[in-house]
Amino acid sequence: MCGHNLWDSNRPGSTLFMPVCDVSAALISLIAQFVDPTFGRFAHGNRGTQIVDDRHGFRSAGTEPWLQSGFLDAENSLPLSLLERQACYFTFSEPAAICQNIFLATEALGLGGWMHCGFLSLEILKLLGFRVDGPNCPAALPNPIGLDGILEAYCPPYYLSMDAAVEAVLAPKPARSADPVPYLMAEAQHRASTVKVSEEGIACTKAVCNYIFKTYGRFPGSTDAVHLMWLIQAHHIDRDFYDRHFRAGAYGATHASHMATWHP
Repeated sequence: MCGHNLWDSNRPGSTLFMPVCDVSAALISLIAQFVDPTFGRFAHGNRGTQIVDDRHGFRSAGTEPWLQSGFLDAENSLPLSLLERQACYFTFSEPAAICQNIFLATEALGLGGWMHCGFLSLEILKLLGFRVDGPNCPAALPNPIGLDGILEAYCPPYYLSMDAAVEAVLAPKPARSADPVPYLMAEAQHRASTVKVSEEGIACTKAVCNYIFKTYGRFPGSTDAVHLMWLIQAHHIDRDFYDRHFRAGAYGATHASHMATWHP
């Protein structure tokens, strides 16, 4: 952990929240969105985006049959390293929002809040008991893949194959009639209007994911399957410190009344 975090970390009475995110699911979903023109998001015309491996001479990432059939556009390519980085960006925004919401809650409760970055995700996940796979080939790094039975990445050994992992991510989830819905239309109407990944899109996504796993001995190929980007700590503030060294108003009314309100 970097030095700027040490002054108030691991203090008595502090609680640390650690939102772990699943990059593997985001990567599978993104691959499907890029290669399948059904979505109309990243496709040029009626053809999907070609995924190329920029770490191996920009060769096709297992998609040759779909290039030959015209399902993918050879002139519209995306490097694999950029795609995996984008999966991280998509995923990391969620724990950032979680930590920000917890921080707002600490303000409302009159607690202190401290958001941590500057730490090594892999080392913390190891200490928390997460399973770490590999490295499985010379160029690969160890890959934290999950906490058994709690948070399991979409890759072997939690799935028998990458085909099974892709199907688990992309298969339509069955409707449960007892679940409340926020919209006014019927659940059946809502599901009927949802854009689905085509069979060709699923097959092409499987090919890309299998290429990554076979080439790098892990999934994703260059980023962690699960990652810890942010931590948020809640703690009591030291009001005497602020009263001694800061002007009035350094902390709010909820902080001033916290002990009387919550610990009478």
